[in-house]
Amino acid sequence: MRRDMGKQLMTVITAEGFIYMFDLNDEDFVVSPLIVQPSLPNAKTMLFIDVDDDERPELVVGYSDRCVRLYKWEPGQPSEMTGRFVPVVRWELEGQVGTIAWQRLADQSIQLLASQAGGVIISLQWDESMQNGGT
Repeated sequence: MRRDMGKQLMTVITAEGFIYMFDLNDEDFVVSPLIVQPSLPNAKTMLFIDVDDDERPELVVGYSDRCVRLYKWEPGQPSEMTGRFVPVVRWELEGQVGTIAWQRLADQSIQLLASQAGGVIISLQWDESMQNGGT
């Protein structure tokens, strides 16, 4: 999934943990899922942001179990909109995740942020060495 695909996509994560991706450009106004992928239940908040500057936005999900996970898109067939989200990093936090956000730093890198009760903001550090489930 690239930024320059020319598609308007909507992604939904259900409480049961299924990720649905819909193409909103359908001229017949029939919206059916392009992708249905099982994931973890109890997602609370999510965002798409290109954290590693590879022109492919990553999916960042905050869960009610005090975890935030980062998923990378692994494309399938190049001629079709196929593929799956692969978990890359998991952060375990002390308290419940309120929301997740991002900001661009002075060096143009992306900083991920998670809010928690009491006005606590956590900076979620990430680099390439943390891939494949590192925390």
